[in-house]
Amino acid sequence: MIADDREAVWSEARVPSAGAVWWRSQLRAREDAAREAGRPVAFIQGVAASVAVWLIVSLVRALPAGYLSEWRTWVSSSLPALTMADVARVTTAVPLIVFILVAVWLVLAPVAIYFAATDE
Repeated sequence: MIADDREAVWSEARVPSAGAVWWRSQLRAREDAAREAGRPVAFIQGVAASVAVWLIVSLVRALPAGYLSEWRTWVSSSLPALTMADVARVTTAVPLIVFILVAVWLVLAPVAIYFAATDE
């Protein structure tokens, strides 16, 4: 029985052509090379982000003690005071704004994909 099953499976097996195997190996080699080339870029981006955070923290700590409180006071005095009615108006407009943004995205995304995929 085992020999019969082996023979049945062997006769039904689909072996890909040499060209298909070669094409897949070339595709995998390209993907591996692209992934390998992207690693240093990702590393440098991480280093740049950490340096930016460190720089911001260092600059904030280097400020005089009362400067941040003066800055907060200046910002709060220059902004208009919001009431609950203003907040309610904004929150009722959010679904409409989201709907408009999604509609614009649905229209522009295929156009952008078309221009990105053209050979010219």
